Amino acid sequence: MIAESIPFKNKFSTEQLFIMSAMLVNGGNYLYNLILGRFLGPEKFADAAILVTLLLVLSFAAMTFQLVTAKFSVIFEDCLSNIYSNYLQKCFYRWRCFRSHNCFVVLRITSIVQNNVF
Repeated sequence: MIAESIPFKNKFSTEQLFIMSAMLVNGGNYLYNLILGRFLGPEKFADAAILVTLLLVLSFAAMTFQLVTAKFSVIFEDCLSNIYSNYLQKCFYRWRCFRSHNCFVVLRITSIVQNNVF
């Protein structure tokens, strides 16, 4: 098993490992932002931070949709036959293509305004 091959498993609880990993990630993020802020300066760093924040918001929304879709497609496949499952996959594919195209068009149209704001 993978869990048995970790030598420090008995020394730390899962909560302690989570806290340590969160501290490591946040410390790395702090150092990265500190170094990036020194290189870019306040104005360019603010622009970069806004773009990264926008990227994170969009990725959270996309991940939420992916998790919900995965959960219900598995439940749907267990409950019904493969015919309905294939139909569901085709509907999701069409909807995903339609939404991604619309998001691209909206972002492309508003890019001039975003360029002036950011």
